[in-house]
Amino acid sequence: MRTWFSRHPVWFMAFYMVFYLTVFHWLEVHVTVPDIWVHCRLDDFIPFCKYAIVPYLAWFGWIPFTLFYLLWKAPRADFWRLCLPLFAGMTFALACYIVLPTGLYLRPYRVYGNDIFAQAVRLLYATDAPGGGRALRVHRAGHRAAQAAQLH
Repeated sequence: MRTWFSRHPVWFMAFYMVFYLTVFHWLEVHVTVPDIWVHCRLDDFIPFCKYAIVPYLAWFGWIPFTLFYLLWKAPRADFWRLCLPLFAGMTFALACYIVLPTGLYLRPYRVYGNDIFAQAVRLLYATDAPGGGRALRVHRAGHRAAQAAQLH
């Protein structure tokens, strides 16, 4: 199976996406309130910036774009150098959350403004589960994997 996946990396990504989204959905449904809320007084001083929605949403396009770019334009080893740590980190983040569900609540009480950024943040808050500990870990895992791949 390993050799089949090495010859068919798009299928590897597709199977992993199905696995990941299934587990993520299961967590969203079954873990509605985290066991531990992670918070310190410094969190209260983090300013809210509605413009941060742009890099947040860009992440969801940047990762697949980078994977496909490396797959088609770079040596295959570069693709696997990003893909394997990225998927391992995302899986590790899910496993950590299954073992110890944590939450991080940094949302402001109200998002002011009617511009596109404020509307996008309100839409995200309406569709996303509160206590986004899972998403933060996954974004961090993806960021670290991309950094590691760039260093090699």
